[in-house]
Amino acid sequence: MVRSLAALALAVGICAEAHAAPSTAEPGGDAAPPSEATDENPYLDSPDATAPPGQDFGPFFVGPPASETRFPASVRKGHRLAPLLSVRDGLFCFVEDAHCVASLLASADVGIGMAVIGDNGPDLPYAQLTFRGGVTLRPMTLRRRRFHPWAVGLAGSYSVGTGGIRLQSDDVVETERTQAVRIALVNQLWLWHRPHAFHIDASVGAVRSGVLGPDEKIHDLWGTHAELALGFGGWGALVVSGDFLDEDTRIVFGFRTHALVGGPLFGLTALGLWAGGVL
Repeated sequence: MVRSLAALALAVGICAEAHAAPSTAEPGGDAAPPSEATDENPYLDSPDATAPPGQDFGPFFVGPPASETRFPASVRKGHRLAPLLSVRDGLFCFVEDAHCVASLLASADVGIGMAVIGDNGPDLPYAQLTFRGGVTLRPMTLRRRRFHPWAVGLAGSYSVGTGGIRLQSDDVVETERTQAVRIALVNQLWLWHRPHAFHIDASVGAVRSGVLGPDEKIHDLWGTHAELALGFGGWGALVVSGDFLDEDTRIVFGFRTHALVGGPLFGLTALGLWAGGVL
C-alpha cells in the first residue's frame, strides 16, 4: 500500500514538471519580464494587462485600422501619379497638366466684346465662337523628367462671329457673319506644380479675316492677333483676345473649355446659330 502511494506521487511530480513552462531566468540574475504584447492588439495577448489611464479596455475598443483612402491628385514621396489622359507617364497628354512633356490643345470658347470700325461705321457689340487646336512642349523636361514652369507651343483657331455694318453716304451695308483664321505662338507659365494648376498663356500671331471695304465688298486681309489667358489645367480658361486689321479691330472677352467638356455644349450653340441663319 505504501509503495503504491509513493509510485503515484512520483508519477504526478513527473507530469507536473513536463507541463511546466520553461524558465526564462538568466544565470546569476532575476527572471526576465513577461513577453510584451504584440503590436496588433496589446491587450489580447496579455491576460493580466490593464488599460492605460483614461482609455477603455476590451475587444470592442480596439482602434480603427489605418485608412487607405487618398486623393487621386495627391503626390506621395518618391512617387508621382501619372497625369490624367496621358501616354507613358506624361510623355504626351490629351489634357494639359503640370507634369506633361507635350500636351494637345483642343478647346472651344465663346466670347463677347466690341468691334471698332473707326470712321466707316459705328462701333458694334461683337460675339464669336472659336475652335482651337495645337500642341505645347516643355523643352526643359526632355532630358530630365522634372517639373518646369515654362512651355511653348503652336496653336491654330477658327472663329465665326456676328456681322459688321458700314455706312456709305446714305446706304448701310451689312454682313451676315465674320469668319477668321488664326495661327499663333503660345508661351505658357505654370504657377504651381500641382496637377491642374493655374497657368498664364500669352499668344502672338497672325489672323486672316474678311473685312467689309468701302466698295461694299468683303476683302480677306491679314492682321495681328494677340491673346492673354488664365487657365486652370487643361479644362478651362478666361481669355481676352484681339484681332487688329485694317480699319477693323475686334476685342473679345471669353471663356474657354476643353473639347471633351465643351464640345457638346458648343455643338448645340453652333446648331442654334445655323438655325438662326448666322452660320
